[in-house]
Amino acid sequence: MDSSPAPQKRKGGPRRELMARELLDCAAELFAEKGFAGTSLQDIANATGVGRTTLYHYFGSKDDFLTALVEDVTLAASSELRELTHEPGASFQSQLLKAAETLVTRQLARAVRFKVLDREENHLPAPLFERHQAGKREVLARISGLITAGIRAGEFRPVDSNIAALSFIGMCNWTAWWFNPAANKSAAEVAAIVAGLGVGALLSHTTPPGHTTPHEIVAGIRTELDRLDHLLGGGSGG
Repeated sequence: MDSSPAPQKRKGGPRRELMARELLDCAAELFAEKGFAGTSLQDIANATGVGRTTLYHYFGSKDDFLTALVEDVTLAASSELRELTHEPGASFQSQLLKAAETLVTRQLARAVRFKVLDREENHLPAPLFERHQAGKREVLARISGLITAGIRAGEFRPVDSNIAALSFIGMCNWTAWWFNPAANKSAAEVAAIVAGLGVGALLSHTTPPGHTTPHEIVAGIRTELDRLDHLLGGGSGG
């Protein structure tokens, strides 16, 4: 039986969900600018142009915003990976590529929310902190499990799966800090580059017939690194 933490379903239709997202986005922007402790519910109400009564209808306290951040950033990610890693017949390489693309795409779509949560996680209320940590542990376990299975299948070279998974997740998460939406590359292109780099670094030197050779893998990684370097600086003005 899967006992993994999951986001709690919120009551209401699409309009309520849209309003809740707008309030959460505004709150996250204020938390990023002023800090969680330095932001009041009145600040959020003023910034969104709603009354306190309306605000309380969606979020009764500042801690409710933290709960929403954990559910949207951490628990939803672990839930999405849970579905990806149950794809029958798919190679571990393809599953890991999809996992990386999913993580990066999610981070870039929620960059402010992710950065606020990353900064404020040690100030989460104890029960919420445990839910957050449980979600992070599940993401780590899913990625580590894919790497371990890929090693056993001969798709990935022998490495410490836990260290590789932590590095892999860290690379995906770091995109939230440096990605510039105004740059030449789209979020989807960045996700593909980062996923390719992460998986390419793990591929086994023993390549089955008809698959990419080690020299081609190295050349591909170098190409992706050049593309990433272009994205981060060299070609941003072209």
